[in-house]
Amino acid sequence: MSASEVEIAATPYASPGGIGAYPPSWLNRLLRWIDRLPGPTWWFYLAFAVVTAILGQVIFWRAGIQPVGQIDPAQVFWGVYLPAQLWIIGYLDGVAREALTAFRPALEMSDDEARRLEYELTVIPALPALIIGLAVLPVTLVGYVVDPVASGIEGYDAITLAARAASEWFVGAVLLVFVYHTLRQLQLVSRLHARVGRIDLFQPRPLYAFSRLTSRTGMALLVLIASGLAASPGFLTSDVFWTIWAPWLIGVPVLAIAVFVVPLYGMHLRLAAAKDTVPGQANLRLRTILDELNAAADARDVARAEGPQKLLSGQLSQREVHARLPTWPWSGATLRAFLSALLLPIAVFLIQRALVTLLPS
Repeated sequence: MSASEVEIAATPYASPGGIGAYPPSWLNRLLRWIDRLPGPTWWFYLAFAVVTAILGQVIFWRAGIQPVGQIDPAQVFWGVYLPAQLWIIGYLDGVAREALTAFRPALEMSDDEARRLEYELTVIPALPALIIGLAVLPVTLVGYVVDPVASGIEGYDAITLAARAASEWFVGAVLLVFVYHTLRQLQLVSRLHARVGRIDLFQPRPLYAFSRLTSRTGMALLVLIASGLAASPGFLTSDVFWTIWAPWLIGVPVLAIAVFVVPLYGMHLRLAAAKDTVPGQANLRLRTILDELNAAADARDVARAEGPQKLLSGQLSQREVHARLPTWPWSGATLRAFLSALLLPIAVFLIQRALVTLLPS
């Protein structure tokens, strides 16, 4: 844990004079409790995933949907899904902290302001998170009442139904609060980029800092949908594929691209504008050099032309360097990693289609 994280952990969340101007959400409190458990946190997430996967299977067995002892890969996936969501949220908050630290040289801010921004990047306001969490429960129950067959709850007794409703409610609540948190994070990234006073094309590293956060957020969405496809191969041949999974297969990659690119677009425009000023300055110098070279040529003075000729070569090389300066605020490694993740759902889909075609049913 970094020094800033320690300070935040020790600071009252809702203290008017402290870092945060608002209290933290129930999700932040849960993640904070997990972080404070003894031992490495990955032990907790692993144990939690095993427990929730087993509980998902027990619900199926108790409802008579499957014989006792038979394992359904889709149920295992949905059991692991909740701990995976929690881990991803905590991981991305850590990436956000690192990105803010790397970004600080581009923006003059005091230590107090940096701590406040770190709080806003990583802590979800309590009231919106509470409203979102409470709203998920009636939506879940309405789905059960309106269409119990499509909901797959036929044959459930009261205890099994309550366990499934609680599980689906909690998964949905965490997911939607995560979406809200992501939107707040990315909006703050755009605002921070707009505050940068001076753009230096030759020292762009601080300006690239938040591309790691936006790219990995998009990659997390892609991994979640790809793993869902891998865990539910039966949907490929079912009637609901084109109405349920196909929109996810197309929509999530589009959303991931937007999550990666849109918060960085304002900085791209500023980098492009800074780059556009370079040719004008270079052209003025180039015209001066050409005037000197032409004057020497008119005078048939070879010795006099030698200096401008060397300067001309250097100026043309400089123009080539300027032309290659990037205007998108990310590194090549960040872009390659994101593009690789972008292909993941498509690769899973194509592999499963091939297996369905080649292997006997």
